[in-house]
Amino acid sequence: MKQLSVQGKKWNKRILEMKENNELLFREKEIQSLEQENFDMIKKNILYCLRFTGLAENCYLNQEYDRCKELLGKVVDHLYEVFNFDQAGMQTNTGTKDTVEDMKEGDEDIYIAYILGRFNEVANFLNHTCMDENFSCIEEEHLKNMYCAIKQMDKDAFIEALNSRIQDIRRIPLDYMVVLDYWAIALIKYAKGKGISVEAKYIEVGYIEEKDTYLFDF
Repeated sequence: MKQLSVQGKKWNKRILEMKENNELLFREKEIQSLEQENFDMIKKNILYCLRFTGLAENCYLNQEYDRCKELLGKVVDHLYEVFNFDQAGMQTNTGTKDTVEDMKEGDEDIYIAYILGRFNEVANFLNHTCMDENFSCIEEEHLKNMYCAIKQMDKDAFIEALNSRIQDIRRIPLDYMVVLDYWAIALIKYAKGKGISVEAKYIEVGYIEEKDTYLFDF
């Protein structure tokens, strides 16, 4: 099965834009400003999740890989706090409450927790208590096909579905470019756990060409 190559010009352009706009500094200031805000703790921790995810992605683009993983760990820390405060009955507004329920269904933060091997920390709060249940509820076509290929132990079908997903991601306008495809990364890890070894060199799923390895240990 033919595999796609690592992304080139489009990614280089995105890196230049990020540096020209000082996006790393901007994200750091966003995080610092949250300390001064008077949001309730559930909303504040949700915002921390979002801000640390964005900063982690920018650090990845800036080739600060260790820092990227450290920041994703902070995402999981705040995710746990969101669920913990919610379960304890902390009051929050309806919009924030709805966001928490969406997160329990398996937003990207859950996949980050799984990738980092910390899924069990938040599993008791989720509507799905294991990643297998979570994966089986995926609606996006290519991810669903990746999951089905794993269940059928069909490596070629898995690679084909992953190719299709990356191609779709690369068609997204640059301003909305997915930096790290956490969903696909998690499915690659899941595939390996089921005995399907995927040697894919996709920058969107955390492949680091210079180190000839993955950002995440599958």
